Amino acid sequence: MSPKPCEFVGCTLNRQSVLASLSHPCHTNNGNCEHLCIPRAFSQHQCMCATGFTLEGTTRCKLFDQSFLLVATRTRITGLPLGEEHSKAVAMEPISGTSITAVDFEFESKSIFIAESAGPNRGIQRVTLGSGEVKNVVRDNFGSFSIRSIAVDWVNYNLYFINVDSDRTHVEVCQLDGKHRKILLSTKTETPTSLAVDPIGRYIFWADQGQKPSIQRAFLDGSNRQVIVHEHIAEPTDLVVDPNSHMVYWTDAKLDGIYRVRSDGGTPELVRSDIAAAAGISLLGQTMYWTDNRLDKVFAATNRPNQSSILLSPTTVAAGLTELGNVVVFDGSVQPKASSPCQITDNLRKSPCPQLCFATPGSQSPTCACARGVLKGRTCEG
Repeated sequence: MSPKPCEFVGCTLNRQSVLASLSHPCHTNNGNCEHLCIPRAFSQHQCMCATGFTLEGTTRCKLFDQSFLLVATRTRITGLPLGEEHSKAVAMEPISGTSITAVDFEFESKSIFIAESAGPNRGIQRVTLGSGEVKNVVRDNFGSFSIRSIAVDWVNYNLYFINVDSDRTHVEVCQLDGKHRKILLSTKTETPTSLAVDPIGRYIFWADQGQKPSIQRAFLDGSNRQVIVHEHIAEPTDLVVDPNSHMVYWTDAKLDGIYRVRSDGGTPELVRSDIAAAAGISLLGQTMYWTDNRLDKVFAATNRPNQSSILLSPTTVAAGLTELGNVVVFDGSVQPKASSPCQITDNLRKSPCPQLCFATPGSQSPTCACARGVLKGRTCEG
């Protein structure tokens, strides 16, 4: 994201143009704008709102409290409201960037995580809706191709990402504030392209576009790695996990379709064919959303009644969006609450581990790990 000289994220305000005309409406009571007053030609002005707010009327701002889509292009993240009643509204002011590669969110704190591969904000940043606060999460030690995918564990408060170098790719994890960064997987022969996390089932999943394309999974701490799909797959581009059914969905650029499989593996099912060039995929209940780079559109389709493995004909959610990337649904039901040994009932943000804490399948005890060194009791040494 480009640096913003004004207080709120998602805007660029040229203060010099305002000062040039002391009689401009923005100089009187901020043009009656609740948040931002933007100068226009001929002594005109326009009111704008901070990230996470939408304009109500011409001057007032209100927090958008409905579900919406976060759609990433190379240079912008847009919030698209869901439902025809909001078809002409915006869920938030767009967030600009230089080379955006991925986006995800954490609903409880109303935070958006954004990865950029180039520019002054290369790395991962966290933007809080409403306040517009921006924090750097990951700012150094990138590969030459930087961050490719990010996935938020909203139960254990960890962030997973793919870090790509010229000869090696890492799957890494850190806490949501960027502390205690650790490499879980490092490979020269495989090409992980997209991550998804299921903290309810306690697994991470990733798509691999290497010489042997596959969908793989591992425990949240990176152990117990397993290939769950290695047939009927060619070029997986993005994937998402349904936290309720624990089904894994992915897009395949070569097979031009959307597929799914059980989280423990099996034969893939074709969910939708004739998908031209799907770049991102997301899920809300029975509705699937995806971005199409060839058609420059965002699509939505629901399941056929009593046939959850088949999608009905898609409808267009948005058009004219070039260089589309991934899409996520900003909604609380997408990130349901769950118990975890990494949580303490009187303080959900306090971890029983000195650094990283993971919940693993079938265990009531936390799995602790150190970013560096060795875990000895309640401390990390070395």
